Amino acid sequence: MIAARSSTRVRAKIGGKAGNELLRAIFLVVAILATLSACATLPFAPTPTPPPSPTPTRLAIYADAALANVLRDIGTAFLQQNPGASFEWTFAQPDALRVKLAQAAPPDVLISADADVLSQLESASAPTRIARDPLTVLIPNTNPANVERIEDLNRRDLRIVIAAENTALGQATRALVENFRHDAAFGPDLPQTFYENVIAQLSNGRSVLDVLLQNRADVGIVYASEANFEARRVTALDIPQGLNVPAEYRGILLKSAHAPARAQAFLEYLASPQAQTLWRDYGFEPGE
Repeated sequence: MIAARSSTRVRAKIGGKAGNELLRAIFLVVAILATLSACATLPFAPTPTPPPSPTPTRLAIYADAALANVLRDIGTAFLQQNPGASFEWTFAQPDALRVKLAQAAPPDVLISADADVLSQLESASAPTRIARDPLTVLIPNTNPANVERIEDLNRRDLRIVIAAENTALGQATRALVENFRHDAAFGPDLPQTFYENVIAQLSNGRSVLDVLLQNRADVGIVYASEANFEARRVTALDIPQGLNVPAEYRGILLKSAHAPARAQAFLEYLASPQAQTLWRDYGFEPGE
C-alpha cells in the first residue's frame, strides 16, 4: 500500500514537470509566431524617388566684345538660379560678328549696339533694350594742362586723343562734337578748334586710355565702361544733359533658337534688377 502511493506521487511529479515544460514551449512558439506576424504586417517605408534632374540646356550667345566681362558675370548669376543651363559665348567686334553670323550656326541670343548686326538674322521678337554705355570726356589725374571743365575744349592749347572714324567709338565721338557745336556753352567754332587739337586717332578706347595715362595727351574720349577700368587714374568731365551719344545695347531672341524658353528667360534676366547692379558695376547705365 505504501509502495503504490509512492509510485503515484512520482508519476504525478514527473507529469507536472513535463507539463510545465510543455507549457513553456507552447508560450515560446506563440511568442515567436506573434513576433513574426507583427513583422510581416509592418509597412516598409518606400525608397524615396529623387527629383528629376533639369534637362541640360546649352545657350549660344553672340555679343559685342565690349560686353565680355559683364556678360560672363551676369551669366554666372543666371546659372545659380537656372541649374542645368550652360553658356557658349562668342564675343567679337560688330564687323567680326557679321561674318560669324553669315558663316556659322546662328546663336540663341544676339546682343549688340550695332543695329545692322541685330537685323542680320530673323528675330522672334522686337529687340530688348538692355544697357547704355555713355561717352566720357576724360583727363588724367595728373592733369598737365589744368583742364577744369568741359567748356575748356574750346582752348587751342590742348592735346586731344580720340578713336578713329571707322570705329563705333570714333563715330560716337564725332556725333558728340557736333552736339557741342549746337550748344551755347561751346559755340559753332568748337569742331574746328577740337579737331585741330587732335594729336592721334586710335583703333579703340583702350589705346586712347593708354596715351592719356602716359601724359602724352591732355584729353581723351572713351565709353564709360572703358573708363571704368582706370577709374582711379582719370577724371570725367561733366557732359551737359542731352548731348551725350551713348551706345545702346539691345538683345534679340532668334527664331532659330534651339531652346527658346530658356533663351528668353536669359534675355529677360539681363534687364532684371540683379543684372542691372552688375551693369552699373562695369560702368554701364540701365537700358530703360
